[in-house]
Order: sequence, then C-alpha cells, then structure tokens
Amino acid sequence: MQLHHFFERSADRHPSNIALICDNAFISYQELECRANQLAHYLHHKNIVKGCIVGILLERSVECYVAILATLKAGAAYVPIEVDYPEERINYIFSDLPFDVVLTSTTQLAQKKLAWPKTFAMDTLSDVLSQQSTKRLTLTPSADDVDALCYVIYTSGSTGKPKGVEIPQGSICHYVKEASALYEMSSSDRVYHGFSLAFDASLEEFWMAFANGAALIACTAKEVRSGLGLISFLQQHQVSVFLPYLRCCPH
Repeated sequence: MQLHHFFERSADRHPSNIALICDNAFISYQELECRANQLAHYLHHKNIVKGCIVGILLERSVECYVAILATLKAGAAYVPIEVDYPEERINYIFSDLPFDVVLTSTTQLAQKKLAWPKTFAMDTLSDVLSQQSTKRLTLTPSADDVDALCYVIYTSGSTGKPKGVEIPQGSICHYVKEASALYEMSSSDRVYHGFSLAFDASLEEFWMAFANGAALIACTAKEVRSGLGLISFLQQHQVSVFLPYLRCCPH
C-alpha cells in the first residue's frame, strides 16, 4: 500500500462524506478524488512518473490538496514549500533537489523573483484538466514501492541551511495505520488542520482525516493566529480531533 491508497479507500467507502473544508469550500471525497485523478492523468501525460520530484508551492487552498494527492497518484514524490518562505530559502530548496516540476499559481509566479524550475500554474489548467479522465491512473505495482520516496520536508538544519528529510512510502504508511488505530478514528470525525503543509506535523492532521473518511478542517494562517477566534472556529466546524498542543489555548 502507498499513501494515496488510504485516501482512495476512503473515497470508495465514503464518497459522499465531506473530505475537506477549506476557505469556505466544502469538497466531498468523490469530488476530491475526481479532481486529483484528472490532475494525475495530466501529470502522467507530462512525463511526471515514478521517481519524479514535484514541488508544491501554493497558498492554502483546495488546489493545494488536489496537487498533493495527484502527485502521489502519478507515482511521484512531493515537496511542500511554504509561500511565506524567504526567496533565498526557496531558491536553496530549488537548487538542492532535481525538481521535475513545481505546481504553483500565477500569483506566486508574478510575486516571487526565483530561479524557477519547470512550473505548472494550477489556476491556468481548468480547461485542460476538465478534459482528463476522472478514473484512477493505473500504475503497475512493484516490489520496491514500499521504499519509494513519498515526500521531502525541509527543516531549518543545524548549519542554518534548510535540510531535506526524505520519507519513504513504507514509513509514513505504517505511521498512518498505527496512529489511526491509536486515535480510534472514524468517518464521522472532523480533524483540525492548522500546521503548515511544509511542516512534518501536518501529515498527522492531514492523513488522520483522509485515511479514515473523516473531514479535514483546514484553517487559514489568519484563523490559526486569531487567538480566541480559533476557539470559535473549532466550535463552528464541530472539530472532534486535534493535536494536544491546542489544549494550551485560552478558553
């Protein structure tokens, strides 16, 4: 099993469940699955296949999650890059890995003066993606799938330079399976997602929802920093699962 298979299993079992609430958009598992499949087919046609590395430099949005799922479905590994990173840090990441493509937006391309690798601006692809199949891309399984690279997270690094930490499929899949059982996750849960996707702890929030047919409640950066407003956000969306650090919030 690979990481995206957890999501696909949830889409098969709970197609009408809400998969994602992000910036006032409510997306079902079936819709998110179809959109991710269309992008996966597009990436495959553009020779983004097993062994490729895809950067994700997008604002927190539905498209960001579509991009991650599609990259995994295409057999590639993804590298989340925070849009608020200094340009020097982003350029270092671009130079540190052999990116095959970076999925971004026209806004980011216009705002940032970077040594961009090859890019696809997600907000310009609606017409071409609408022509792609909504069915899953069929990839031939191989014995080394468990060791295949899943994603790379850049930490600060002890030298001050960002350091890429490579996570294989087998490692994160084992964690998702064990954590789901430990937390007794169910498809009726609503999981708070506040960490940046470029921070490793976000994987726990992200996949505890998607692996179990639960709803991922993606909080914007403004909402995360809203103090008491965050409590209202949690209540409004009836969040049932969040990491222990939130218990430190005043209430």
